[in-house]
Parts: sequence; structure tokens; C-alpha cells
Amino acid sequence: ALFVQGSDGFVGIGTASPGAHLEVTGAAATADTQMFRLSNAGSLGYYWEMWRDNTDGDLRFGEALDGAKSTLVTFETGGNVGIGTTSPAELLHVKDVTGGKLHLQSTGTDSWSYTIYQNDARVWRTGVRGDVGDQFTIYDQTAAAHRMLIDTSGNVGIGTTPDNAHLHVYGTSIKLKLEGTST
Repeated sequence: ALFVQGSDGFVGIGTASPGAHLEVTGAAATADTQMFRLSNAGSLGYYWEMWRDNTDGDLRFGEALDGAKSTLVTFETGGNVGIGTTSPAELLHVKDVTGGKLHLQSTGTDSWSYTIYQNDARVWRTGVRGDVGDQFTIYDQTAAAHRMLIDTSGNVGIGTTPDNAHLHVYGTSIKLKLEGTST
């Protein structure tokens, strides 16, 4: 039933006393009560859904195709987000049967596509830098220094850009350790 509260204009679906501009309340106490569904009359049996799981309070988004339902994204009550999993172990948890993938793409000319790692003392970036020849870089943002670069030919530069050598190491006191074990 649709209810419009006259004093403040709040709209309720499934409730006669909405507490927000739009409140949708389901009557069932099951774990999987669909609260919102998008479907197309031209493709029966295929739809998107959003619901709050009554067993754990998580917000879920899913899809159904010919009656087979699956949860695609879960927002846990504690803040973790799961893509491909209903029980994310971290703030962002991506799971896929063929391998969890994360695709970062920047379409700007000479732009960065990177991830940032930060603790209380240091900020690091790893990614592809278009402004340095599309090289993969490990960049110490705190010190504003490239610690390692790999160019498009696979050459590696540590402390410098790769210089037409498979490995180019630059620094004031270079130490190289190669260690092996015998069997």
C-alpha cells in the first residue's frame, strides 16, 4: 500500500508512518526479502533486485535470470563491501571463480593509473605512468622518488629510469646480494 503523509510529504510503501522522504517496508521476515526490483517486460525472468538481508542486516544487490538468483554486491553492516562474495573479509573484497580482478583505467593522455598504499608514516603508489613513457612504477610519494621503474621492453631501473639495460641500479652506495642454495 502507498501512503503519503500530509504534514511533511513523506511517502511510505508498506508502512503508514514513514520516517523519511521515502520509506519502503517489507512485511516478510525472511532472509531474502526483495525491497526493490527493476525488470523489463520484454525480458521476463530477468531482473535486478536490492534487499536488506534480515539474518545479518546486510544490504545486497543481485540479479535473477530465469529464476536463478545471485548476489552480486554486499554492503555489510560493519562497512565491508563484497563484490562476488556475501561475506567480505576486508573493506573491499573482490571474488571471482576465474580470479579476483581489479581493473584501473585512465583515459587521459600521459596520465597515471595507480593504487595508493598508506600507513601512518609513508605513502606509496604503484601503477602505470603515462608521463614517463608508460612505465610501471613503484613510487615513494612521501620522498617524491621513483624507487623502481619497468619500461615497456621489460628493462628495470632501480633508483633511476631503465637505460637500455635489463637491470640498471643507481645510488650512492649500491649493494647487490645474490644468494643460492645447493641441493
